Amino acid sequence: MFVLSEQLKNLEVISLRETRLVARLGAPIINPDDLEIKAFFCLAKNFQEQRIVLANDIAKINRVSLIINSEEDVSMLSEVVRAKELVRQNFQLKLLPVYSESGVSLGKVEDYTIDLGSFKVQKIYVKQSLFKNLLLRRLIIDRAQIVEVTPRKIIVRDGSAKALARVTEPVAQ
Repeated sequence: MFVLSEQLKNLEVISLRETRLVARLGAPIINPDDLEIKAFFCLAKNFQEQRIVLANDIAKINRVSLIINSEEDVSMLSEVVRAKELVRQNFQLKLLPVYSESGVSLGKVEDYTIDLGSFKVQKIYVKQSLFKNLLLRRLIIDRAQIVEVTPRKIIVRDGSAKALARVTEPVAQ
């Protein structure tokens, strides 16, 4: 199942063992090398230190809640070495500039679709400048069209931008 990243914001994190709400889902922690979500920040009043839930510890996720086996699956960030490096990188996919291989600016990432089975970013939604937006609408770019991701920009295949301009969906008013 695919969902927009915005749909996961503030999702309830429920523990099967404790049978209760233990946190709310915060921002995803994305690995820029493969555009895979490795973990999510968790928000809860009773946590003194920043907490995360690893994607591997998620038993089930849907548009209403995220299910984990136990409250212990909500880890302190300081305990998870592999996630600490990604957090330190502070990679933010939203608002990242998108360019074609030939260097043409296509706009900035407005949102992205996540495959809840693999936790990989499947599509990025690119908001263009006001002028381009009137002519070409919003671009939807599949992960297969992405050539390179850096902390400062995303580069996509030249041909994909032209083809996508013809089939993109209208921007909601």
